[in-house]
Amino acid sequence: MYRTLRFSIANLEIRATLVWLLVVSALAVIATYLMVPGIMPSLPGQVVFVMATLVGVIGSLTAHELAHLLVARRSGAGLVAISPQLAGALPDTVFEARDPASELKVGIAGPLASLFVGAIAGGVWLVSLEFDSSNVSTIVGLLALANLGLVVVSLMPGYPFDGGRIARGVFWYLGGDLMTATKIVGYVGYVVIMAVMALGALLVVSGGTYAVWGVWVLLTAFMINRSVADGISHVFWSQNSQRLRVDDLFVGGTRRIQSNVTIDAGIERMLEGHDDGPLMVFDGDSAVGLVDLKSIRPVPRRLWTERQIADVMAPIEGLPSTTSSSQLSELIDLLPPDQDAIALITRDGRIIGATDRADVVRRLQNYLAAERLDKLRRGGR
Repeated sequence: MYRTLRFSIANLEIRATLVWLLVVSALAVIATYLMVPGIMPSLPGQVVFVMATLVGVIGSLTAHELAHLLVARRSGAGLVAISPQLAGALPDTVFEARDPASELKVGIAGPLASLFVGAIAGGVWLVSLEFDSSNVSTIVGLLALANLGLVVVSLMPGYPFDGGRIARGVFWYLGGDLMTATKIVGYVGYVVIMAVMALGALLVVSGGTYAVWGVWVLLTAFMINRSVADGISHVFWSQNSQRLRVDDLFVGGTRRIQSNVTIDAGIERMLEGHDDGPLMVFDGDSAVGLVDLKSIRPVPRRLWTERQIADVMAPIEGLPSTTSSSQLSELIDLLPPDQDAIALITRDGRIIGATDRADVVRRLQNYLAAERLDKLRRGGR
């Protein structure tokens, strides 16, 4: 996982990964020393040039994201967060698809904003040439090229590029199925990313200033590649969690073991389903804790016949919970993908089990597989 910096402005979360900040900063430095050598002979001048370029690049990317935000708010769809990307990607983890019309409007907003910023920078560049201001013209010239490049890259037809969101809106409108439309543009996205990686490698091998852009292209493709899988997974979760309830997956509760069982007697129970979610410890009919294999590792093997599960279990106080009659989406919200979280499930005021994200994924996949099989059986009659 990438370390992400999160902060809020006016009730809007802004997410920026450390990788993104480092790459943008590195590109600003490279622009100074490789792309425009000798532009600033003194160190203070070089620092000013780098900072001006860095602020301009970050500002351009932020303007791209803000355009998405403004159009999303006007369309009533709303953005979960602003997450600046190197290539104008807009994954569903920050903007969840609502309808084909908002997909088209929000998707095209970013490229149009970058085109506008690039045109302004280009105009300033032309004016600065008249005044023979080489430093200013170089900075705004770079920003103009960067924004125009962002327009071209962001309009590529694969998900999660803005062009992919636009294409998905069209497929969604024509077919009426968001998941199918997402898979189509997702596959295209993988093809586009592979082609971009090949282009980046070619530029790096070419050397010189081309290598600078090659590194940028490779890093962009690497980061966007993760967004494809994350976005498709998010749509999968969103589509199915809205129509299912927790009880559809956990009607029989979850794995459990009694607290008075010795470690030696309970080890097989722990081993046989260690990939099937958390093991809940019960004292009679009351849930009292959680236990896993890591809990017993500090206990010497010779003491396993003496120590009970109650001696090594972890408490459940403070863990988030939801009812078995709640929508599955409420349970998923308690289990974010970037955290090792556990949630409790209650029924009629009593805890019936515990689960983590991997357990929910497994149960949902099994449920959907059984659902498809049942449809095939009924269709064959």
